[in-house]
Amino acid sequence: MINLIYIFLMSIFAGNACTTIDSDITLEVTISGIKKEVGEIRIALYDKDNEFLSEKDINDYRVVPVDGTSVKCKFQVKEAGNYAMALVHDINSNGTMDFNLVGWPKEPYAFSNNPGVWLRAPTFEECAIKVNGNESIVINMK
Repeated sequence: MINLIYIFLMSIFAGNACTTIDSDITLEVTISGIKKEVGEIRIALYDKDNEFLSEKDINDYRVVPVDGTSVKCKFQVKEAGNYAMALVHDINSNGTMDFNLVGWPKEPYAFSNNPGVWLRAPTFEECAIKVNGNESIVINMK
């Protein structure tokens, strides 16, 4: 699981700009459970399940400064359907996820639907949220 999380987290930082989509469908995300009010939350949005957590299938992403115990951001999605999100709290804003000596993440991370997985990365199905119109979700940092 650690390798999959690392690959995903590194892929979030690969791009330099958010995607602009001409759509009326919005997904508002509230990230709660932030324990340290520093750094930034990096969020990747996926709309395909064939390579969930891979760089090539990131549909959109955001980097949101942390200024409290919760933060909000919005995505415009291209069409109704299933989407999934993966997040990391980059506490020291160094653009990478930090790991301890045995390879476990030192920085908090989370996924949409808040799946309870430990020894493996979650699947797209476990994280998928149905977006039919304007939606609001809450994701809890771990």
